[in-house]
Amino acid sequence: MDDSQYHTVSHICDDLTRNPFVRTQAVVDKAGNVLADQSISEGSFMQLKVHLPATMEETGQVQNTLVRATFIDHEAYRAAWCHVGLPSWLLHSERWQLLSQTEDGKTKYETIEVFGGVVAYLVKWLKGADLDAAFDAFAVGLKKRSEQA
Repeated sequence: MDDSQYHTVSHICDDLTRNPFVRTQAVVDKAGNVLADQSISEGSFMQLKVHLPATMEETGQVQNTLVRATFIDHEAYRAAWCHVGLPSWLLHSERWQLLSQTEDGKTKYETIEVFGGVVAYLVKWLKGADLDAAFDAFAVGLKKRSEQA
């Protein structure tokens, strides 16, 4: 992808929706009230509607997840957010999304989510495969939307 395609991908990443994994996204206050300004910055809270397993069908487990942006770099497209709602000793997670350009001019998308806390191994055991598949589905959806833009 050339530079304009890189910016197209980064713009699509800013809107996590219309994807088999994350269907809706809204910038909210800590109580979950939708804000008029939907710009994401460090410290912003987002309500994500996620589907596990990832699908565009209205099947599977649907969960509303409150997250807080912990790092945002719109220029180099680096973004991270952590789950909000549980004591961190019980379960904490942080997800990173990164875009970079390869030597041949293509755009590379990477994501990683790290879990910790007492319940982390249980989450991995019960939902690990679904989460891995959901991250892959997100990447496939991102590629598809980018190619159509």
